[in-house]
Amino acid sequence: PADQTADISLFWRALLPVEQEYSVSLQLVDENGYRFGQDDSFHPADLPVTRWQDGQYARDLHRIKVLPGTPPGEYRLVVYAYETAGDRRLEIVNQAGLPTGVAYELGTIAISQPSRHPDPGEMAIVKTQTGVGASPILAQDVQLLGFDLASTTVETGGTLPLTLYWLTPSTPAGNTEVALYLACDQQAVVSRIQLPQHLSPGLEWQSGQILRADQALPVPALGKEGQPLEEDDCAVMLDFQGWQEKDSVQVSLSPVTLTAPARDFSEPNMKHLIGINLGGVATLAGYDLDESHIQAGGVLAFDLYWRPEETDQVSYTIFAQLLGADGRILAQQDQLPVMGKRPTSGWVRGEYISDPYQLMIPPDATQGNYQLIVGMYDSQTGKRLQILGEDQDAIVLSESILIQPAEN
Repeated sequence: PADQTADISLFWRALLPVEQEYSVSLQLVDENGYRFGQDDSFHPADLPVTRWQDGQYARDLHRIKVLPGTPPGEYRLVVYAYETAGDRRLEIVNQAGLPTGVAYELGTIAISQPSRHPDPGEMAIVKTQTGVGASPILAQDVQLLGFDLASTTVETGGTLPLTLYWLTPSTPAGNTEVALYLACDQQAVVSRIQLPQHLSPGLEWQSGQILRADQALPVPALGKEGQPLEEDDCAVMLDFQGWQEKDSVQVSLSPVTLTAPARDFSEPNMKHLIGINLGGVATLAGYDLDESHIQAGGVLAFDLYWRPEETDQVSYTIFAQLLGADGRILAQQDQLPVMGKRPTSGWVRGEYISDPYQLMIPPDATQGNYQLIVGMYDSQTGKRLQILGEDQDAIVLSESILIQPAEN
């Protein structure tokens, strides 16, 4: 039931002495990646991992409290391990020693109706005022209690997370159809999504039921004519269609400012040309690397130059790794392009994106040659993009990054 807590025990084993602190996050997510419960253990098994002994087992208890109003259905249990200080998620490594992503799915949990529906006062709703009043009744036995809006600014190619809170005082006499859309002053409707039936009040809903509908309104990079969208003043709108014609209404939820990034379609000067295509999404045109000899404790700095091949709605994460001869990761940086400022979902074919990175080399790094690789993955699934036409999911920039001992 949605009003109960799920107790889950994870069992860990240290494979070697751990020199850095790591934490564990266990999350309850739906098929779209929306999170409906989370519990983090900053010291798994109540013991800093740096104190674990090689081969030691540890029991790590998590208590997942499901968010009030969570819709009934199947949810995934996903676990992450991340650096306590920097939040970087650790790679999952398969039996061949190759990294396969950052998320591990434990299984699924079926969430059913709560034994008692929450009261409206128990819901932490941020906004209740709409264009037709506060917490409006949109049809008989259908009330929009309010909504949460993550931001009132969204960039083209981004998404606008939004949560609606519904209340049905009694079971509705019919089904409804609900849509969300972004209407702009100069460019009309630039985005629209239809809510699935189970998130739209209807005949299957119970008396007194409160349900949260988590959605993300995607804002494309391109308009209907294939041209990049421009900055504009917009509004998030709710299109409510009741089972009676008199109950159909358009509700303004909130004003939103649409922004657009500066784009550069001229080819930059690159010291190293690459020209490798990742999954048909983007080509790594080249990179700049000033220093290939780095002292332990230093920083390996380089710039990547991406050329989009298409506009993709998925926002991919870039990974950059420095690998030893044994395949182990010495240093790593995962980020959305340009330190989060230029997500791939906002890229336009033909432009160039300059993407800087800095890998921090541990002070106790072993002297020797290391391999520098980069690639992309979907953070929701952990799946990497393949090099087009090859069975590889990482681009090798250099085989000879030399790490030297730090000077005393």
